Amino acid sequence: MKDTTISPLYVDAAQAAKLFGLSLRTIRRLQASGQINSYKIGLKSVRFHRQEVEKALFGRVTPDEGGSL
Repeated sequence: MKDTTISPLYVDAAQAAKLFGLSLRTIRRLQASGQINSYKIGLKSVRFHRQEVEKALFGRVTPDEGGSL
């Protein structure tokens, strides 16, 4: 059976860490060093573009199966 789940385009730090098998600390370190971009949403929320994180980590982006938003 085909998985029809679509990954969110923007993820928080905990989701990014889990998605890429990294620690939360590593995500924060990459953010602080400017290796991955972050986007402030509202007063406190910070999000990361999933494909930007993937490209920074692996140098490439794998396309979503099922399309993206």
